[in-house]
Amino acid sequence: MGGIGKTTLAQLAFNDAEVMTHFEKKIWVCVSDPFHEVRIAKALLEELEGRAPDLVELQSLAQCLKEKN
Repeated sequence: MGGIGKTTLAQLAFNDAEVMTHFEKKIWVCVSDPFHEVRIAKALLEELEGRAPDLVELQSLAQCLKEKN
């Protein structure tokens, strides 16, 4: 449902100074409908690594994300 402020609320939380103290890394990734886990995982890794990953399976992408923690 569009227009009810979901993105605005997420941006406020993302940029909140107190929230920032709890995390070493912050990544903003747009998620749309339909929700596509592989695309989101690739976007997260691209933000962390500066390049798009060659992986195509969700489990492999999730393992890479875990290792980046």
